[in-house]
Amino acid sequence: MSLRRDGAGNGGDPLARLRGDEAGLERTVAAARAAASAELEAARREAERLASESRTEAEAERDALRAATAAALDAEAEEARKANLEEAQDLQRRAEAWRERALARVLAVVRGEAP
Repeated sequence: MSLRRDGAGNGGDPLARLRGDEAGLERTVAAARAAASAELEAARREAERLASESRTEAEAERDALRAATAAALDAEAEEARKANLEEAQDLQRRAEAWRERALARVLAVVRGEAP
């Protein structure tokens, strides 16, 4: 059995067929690389999108937490102001009462009614 070089019979020149197969494989590999590259790029964009969404959500949560904390601090400060006002009013009432007693005591001492 002999190989014919004219391409007729037995499937043609084996070397030419191998070159054709190699070219086909190179095209397949190039297409696979292009597809893989496209998939990697799509995955990278998706990862960036997810990271951006996560960052945006985290910033919104941070802002909400800051607002809640500020509101709680404002409420505590208002309660403290009210307590201070009540205490100041109580001290003022007591000071006025002491003033009356102190004035009465001074007058009693001046009049000689008290030691």
